[in-house]
Amino acid sequence: MVHALRNALDDPSVPVREAATWALAHIKGGFEHMTLVDSPPKVLVQTKPLYPPTAFKDKLAGTVMIEILISELGNVAHAEIRESVPGLDEAALASVRDWRFEPATRGGKPVACVAFAPVVFRYY
Repeated sequence: MVHALRNALDDPSVPVREAATWALAHIKGGFEHMTLVDSPPKVLVQTKPLYPPTAFKDKLAGTVMIEILISELGNVAHAEIRESVPGLDEAALASVRDWRFEPATRGGKPVACVAFAPVVFRYY
């Protein structure tokens, strides 16, 4: 299965390449998905989350950890919450979906990759 997924990384279809990247990142047993890239993505635009009014009023704070699939164009193609802070999750997801990256590369070409994005909410 791993061999087929690795081969799919070179498929002509962008959705197939992205799905293979996501799947390889989630194989149990220590497969290191970052070995699929020569250079990691670099953040270009990192929007701050908008504090939900109810959460702000309730002085809710914390870090929402989101796993993201960064496309070969540098957009967030998929995002899932890995560590939740109820009341802040949707705002964190909305923020991360607007982030932009210089994509990861492999062999000098842009490729999709998976990364973790902590979104911090602090009440001051």
